Amino acid sequence: MKRIEKVGIVGMGALGLLYADLITRGLGKGHVFFIADRQRCARYAGMSFSINGREASFPVAAPDEAPACDLL
Repeated sequence: MKRIEKVGIVGMGALGLLYADLITRGLGKGHVFFIADRQRCARYAGMSFSINGREASFPVAAPDEAPACDLL
C-alpha cells in the first residue's frame, strides 16, 4: 500500500481545520492543503487560524491548480 504523503481537504470550517491540524501533526507541515474556489483562496491567503489554542496556516489552492494528492 502506498504511503499517504499529500492530503487535500475541501472545507476550511471547524472540522476541516481540526482534521488538517491532526494530519499535519502526523505527516508534518507542507503535506496538507485546502481546496477552495478562487474567491476563498484570495481571502484565506496568508491567514492563520487558532486550532485548540495553536496558530496554524495552510496552503489553499483552486481545484484546477491543486497539486495531486494521495488522500482527498
